[in-house]
Order: sequence, then C-alpha cells, then structure tokens
Amino acid sequence: MRLWARGEKASALLASGRPAAALPLLSRCASDGAGWALLLRARAKSALGKPALAEADVTRAFDLDPDCGWIYGLSVGPLNIPNEGRRLYEENRSYRDDPRAYAARAFHGKLAIMAGRKDEGLAHLDWAAKAAPKRPYLFAWRAEARRRLGDLAGARADAKRALALDPRHGVAWTTLAAVERMSGKTNQAFIAARRGASCAPSYEVAFLEAARACLALGDGPGVLAWLERAATRSSRLGWSSLGEGRAAVVANPESFLEGPTRLTAPLAGKLLAWSGEALLARGEPGRALERLDKALALFPRFAWAHAWRGEALSAIGSKAAAERALLRCTAAKPRYARAWTALARVRFDSGRPRPSLAACDRALELEPDWALALYLRGRALAALGRPAAAASALDACLALDRGFDEARIERSRLRRQERTAGSRIVTA
Repeated sequence: MRLWARGEKASALLASGRPAAALPLLSRCASDGAGWALLLRARAKSALGKPALAEADVTRAFDLDPDCGWIYGLSVGPLNIPNEGRRLYEENRSYRDDPRAYAARAFHGKLAIMAGRKDEGLAHLDWAAKAAPKRPYLFAWRAEARRRLGDLAGARADAKRALALDPRHGVAWTTLAAVERMSGKTNQAFIAARRGASCAPSYEVAFLEAARACLALGDGPGVLAWLERAATRSSRLGWSSLGEGRAAVVANPESFLEGPTRLTAPLAGKLLAWSGEALLARGEPGRALERLDKALALFPRFAWAHAWRGEALSAIGSKAAAERALLRCTAAKPRYARAWTALARVRFDSGRPRPSLAACDRALELEPDWALALYLRGRALAALGRPAAAASALDACLALDRGFDEARIERSRLRRQERTAGSRIVTA
C-alpha cells in the first residue's frame, strides 16, 4: 500500500474511533520520513491516553518537517498542501481545535515566533497553555517567546509559572536568567542560569546564559569557563553568541586581561583565542590568525584554538597548513564537531570529496542537526556520483535552515540534473 493510501486508511480509522488500529499504518508512514504521519500518530496516541508519547511524536514531526502542521490546518503563509494530501487535510484540519492538539499548536506557535510572525505565534501558544495548563513546557516556551518580543514582565511570570509546575525545568530557569540579565539583575541571572545548567545539563543555552551573566559581572574566568562548557555541548556556539558586551573584549582583550581579575597565562591564552574566533566570524581571517598565534604562544594545549587557526588558514588559501592545524585539534579533542566540519570543507575545497565525506560523517555523529555539515555532506556525495544520497542530505539541511541559500542552489542543480537525465532516457 502506497504512503498516501496508508495515511488515508489510518485517517479513516481515527475518524471512526479506532486509534489502536491506525497506529501500525501510521508507524509505517512515519518510517518513510513523513512528518504529517507523525502528527497523525500523535493524534492516535492522545486518543489512547498517552500524552507524553504523543508529545514526542509532535517534536519529531516538526524537527523532520517544520511545515507538517498543514495536516491540522496550521499553515505557514498560503497553504502549501501536497496534491496527494488534500484529502488528509480535509479530514484532519478541524483537529487543530481539539484540546489534545495542544502540543502541535505550541510547536507551530514557537516556530512562528522564530520566523517573526509574533501575533500568530503568541495566539497559538496562548491557546495551547489554556488547553493544557498543567504542562510546564508550554509556559516555558511562551516565556521565551515573550522574552524575544521584549515583554520581560510576561516572560518572568510565565517562567515562574513553569517552575511552579516543575521546579527542575531547565528551559524555564534559563529563560528566567535571560530576563533577569536583561533587567539588569546580573547576580540573579547567574544564579538562575547555574540552576538551569544543573537541571538540564545537555542544554547549551543555560551554560551560555551563565557566561553572559559573568560577562556582565566582569568575571573573566567565569566567562571563559561557562562559554567553553556551552560550546562543548554545541560547537556551533562562539564568542559572538555572548551578545552584549562581547565587542569591547574583541577590540581590546588586553584591557580585560589587566582588569581586577587578572588572568593566568592559560586563561589569557584562551581569551585571546576566543577573540580570534570572533574576528574569524567577522570575516577577518588575517587578524584572527595573528590573535590565535599569540594565544597559542601562551597556551599551546588549547586544542580548539588550533581548529580556529585551521579555519583562518583555510580562509586565506593555505589549505595544507589548515588541514594540519585541524588534524591537531581532532587528535586532541576528537569530539569537537566544528573541527571535523571545517576539515570536511578544507578537503572538499582541495578536490578530495571522499575524505571530506568521512569528516562530515564524523561531525554529524557528534551533532546530527548541524546544517553546514549536512550541506557539505551533500556536496561531497554529489561529487562522488551519488545524487540521491546528496539530495537527501541537502533536504535535511534545508529542513534545519530554510535560509541556507547555498544548499538551496545545490539542491536546485541536482533537480535539473535529474530532469536532464530523465529526458535523455525518454529520448533514448
């Protein structure tokens, strides 16, 4: 039975009150990578009284396809429903008003806020919080949305409501930390961020908030320690992730080194290295290289600095030296995904797609949701003559970052290649 036919049969079973019978069909659809099938499976699990399992499916659905909410009538701009899905849409769109759809409405609302559609996003989050007032994450999400929109009082109230429901909710503590920092209460911000980090040790934003609070407090060692912990959890984070106050340190790190909390040579080396990383992010690889060389003279064992030095060398065209620097980092810190991603780029740019693919795979083992690594993997696979696998990697990349123009261009090129190949077959 084809994908859409299975979905329609499962939808009919849901409509007739037979969610248990619908589950096997929806699981088969979900195994084909259909986000809408995961949302329908969440509906079935909710009907069976399994809200936590339903929420897990909703999370997976939106991670897989941020536009999958169409099946519940949740649109992004004009409805963009696949032709084969029209019947499913007609049969399920009214479910958006069922109280059990709170997770899908909340997720859609969060994505709408992130896309700049604040009124739409808040309306969905308000509806979800009203439909499920005992789910702490709904208030934590709304707190973060309100913080993004500048409503600090509303964000603080929602964060505290989430914590009243679950005192160990790491996201709520982290959002509260950001609110306190933005309100000028830096000591309270650091306390809340530290609590968030202890409650959610895999949530890198909590560690980043602690670093931001330390920056506001002028605590140099604290900034370095917490930022490193954050970047250990997500190597995509850099000095620029700190936000306010970071620019002055990059412009004149020596002034920070001479402050009341004078740094030891290893910590001074780390600070100079991070300022080099910031210059690299600003598109100044030459200055970054100078700063990183100074940093490594102070603290040669800071492996990440070798990775950033490799990126700087690559940017100025020194590919062989760049690869040596990156390999030095991966040998010392094999779990630093950023180094593997940079190594993949250097190898691809040097005309070596196979070793580039190996580096991409290593990066994605460590951080599977890194759009850049997926893009580079797609390029490497295309160069190796594997267009289907390349298209899959690029589709996954664009699902994570719809604004990734290079990935979109490469995906379009593959589509043209597919059409050209198809026309040749027909002509033959």
